[in-house]
Amino acid sequence: MEPWETLTMSRKEVPRAGLLKMVLAGKATNAQGAAALCVSPRHVQRLKGRFQAEGAPGLLHRGRGRPSTRRLASTITAQIDTLLHTRYKDFNDCHATEKLREVEGLRVSRELVRRRRRALGLPAKHRRRPRQYRYRRTPEARMGQLVQIDASPFAWLEARGPAMTLHGAIDDATGTVLALHFLRFGELFEAGDFFPVHADQIQGSAGLVFVCILRRAGRDVDAGEAVQIDRIG
Repeated sequence: MEPWETLTMSRKEVPRAGLLKMVLAGKATNAQGAAALCVSPRHVQRLKGRFQAEGAPGLLHRGRGRPSTRRLASTITAQIDTLLHTRYKDFNDCHATEKLREVEGLRVSRELVRRRRRALGLPAKHRRRPRQYRYRRTPEARMGQLVQIDASPFAWLEARGPAMTLHGAIDDATGTVLALHFLRFGELFEAGDFFPVHADQIQGSAGLVFVCILRRAGRDVDAGEAVQIDRIG
């Protein structure tokens, strides 16, 4: 080995030289070296022989620089490249992988198709969309400051009765359900109608209610539709 030769080692291979020097000097046993390297004592014996014969290069993995035994045959790789250029040129990676498996009978993974596409210099058909930012409103600080009314249409009675819609009043600060009311499907409780019916129930749970927001079709109504309640109770 040249005095200034540079070797590239993995994290597993880096401590081997120092530990093997200690074992060869008699400062540590084979069992201690095996425990430190997380290998068997028999493998420590092999490493000692390679280290004495070749030096630090003998500690490198023997498979480094060799082609993988699991690689695809060159004929199959050429077939995939041809198909990506012709028949499946407008397909994205997932769709092309499905067709290569189902139509061509090639057992390939999506990652392999992606690597072949990039090696051929073909652009991605669908770029990843940036993560959509969603604004979350800060809940109110105290119970009773804001109550939301929402409705959930569902076959609550299954086949035993008509379709019903469950209307509920939910406190914004705590998520507590203050009141529930069933109506036939299609009937809608307005905020101004809901509170007089359940005023006692809501007052007993939430205390003073100042603002109520009615949710329609999974969204808050416009600010102009919000109902201002001047202290229930």
